[in-house]
Formats: sequence, C-alpha cells, structure tokens
Amino acid sequence: MSAQAPPPVTHSRVATAVACALALSTSACEEAATPASVDPRQQPPSEDAAAVQDWLDQRLYETWDAEPLAHISKGPHFGYVRTYVNAVAYEGLTTGAAQLGRGAVAVKVVYGASLADVQGHALAHKIADESALGDGWYWFERFDGNEIMSKRGSDTFCAECHIEPPNVDLIKTVFE
Repeated sequence: MSAQAPPPVTHSRVATAVACALALSTSACEEAATPASVDPRQQPPSEDAAAVQDWLDQRLYETWDAEPLAHISKGPHFGYVRTYVNAVAYEGLTTGAAQLGRGAVAVKVVYGASLADVQGHALAHKIADESALGDGWYWFERFDGNEIMSKRGSDTFCAECHIEPPNVDLIKTVFE
C-alpha cells in the first residue's frame, strides 16, 4: 500500500493561515474558512442586515423543510408564525443531535391578518462550529419594517430565550 501525498500547499491556504494568525480573531478565521461557493438557497448572508433582509425578501427559505402549519407563537414572536429550517438544521433536529452543524439556519416567518401578509422574520444562523451559549450564532429580526436585532452573540435577547429548554442547540422548533 502506498501512502498518498498530502494536498499541495496553495497560495490561498497560506494566505488564509497568515491572515488568521495575524488577526488573532476567531471570527476572522471562521469567515476565512467559509467556502466562497455557498448555495444562497441554503445559506443566507450573515452579519449584514441589509443583505439578510434582501435574502429574506426573495423567500428562498420557502423551499426548506417547515412546520406543517402556521400556529400561534409559543414565544416572544407574537401572532401566527411558521418556522423553516435548512438542510443542515433539519438533519440535526431530526436525528437527535446535541449540536447542529455550522451553517444551520432557522427562519421564523411572522404573519399578519393572513398567511399572505408577512409582517416580519426572525433568523438564527449558526456561523461557528460551537454554539458557545449563543456566541456562535448570528441573530436577525425585523418586524413591520423595523429592525429589532442584527447581531452575533450571546448578549442578545434572542440567545437568552433560545438557550432555555426545550431546544436543540439554540433552535426551539421541534421537527420529527
């Protein structure tokens, strides 16, 4: 049996390693390690509120697995809501995983007088390998045109609620 040669060290790998070492920042290293060819149907932008809102306006999340029906919110999201989860989140939620994979996303749609009347969205996007009590998540919420939250971290109202059971890695929606 012959040993395989390690993959070649490329300029981009060296540049990424140097950038991470110089930055001494976890978030800089995580962002540098994220593949450039992310499928926008499965991965929304993160940490840029305008880009996130543009993505939500396209309603790409409507192709994801979702709760069967809209229902009265059981949390601070008032009115009727329906949650959609991407493939990464769905896999973890349906297999009993304690931690969801990096890239897991849940989008909660908040409805007005009818299901055609979308009043707002709440988005949770796991942007790190570890949840770190919310530090590994980006939180976004907008209702009736007003931005309520666009922030990464555990010092958000979102993380404070989502850390409490029942949940799977800060996602409170149950999928079976």
